[in-house]
Amino acid sequence: MACLAVHAEHLHVDVVWRHVINLARIWTAAERPITLFVHPFWSVTAGFDITARVRRLATLGHEIGQHTHYYDFATGRSPGHTVLTVRLEAAT
Repeated sequence: MACLAVHAEHLHVDVVWRHVINLARIWTAAERPITLFVHPFWSVTAGFDITARVRRLATLGHEIGQHTHYYDFATGRSPGHTVLTVRLEAAT
């Protein structure tokens, strides 16, 4: 049995999308679902809504999961926050 997990941060980039959807179609035909960990940060900063693309992957029978990094919107760099740090900040 094989399992493929894809870290998907740049689904808004057309060339990346073409590769991902082609891979998804191949694995659909083989009746092997992929798990895609989607992180929309770069799509959001580019002003591109990836909802239709994510839905397309799901309609092919693949699992969609949330993948999170914490980036500073101004710089695009990770400020080093952890989930615990963000939760503590949100609570104050």
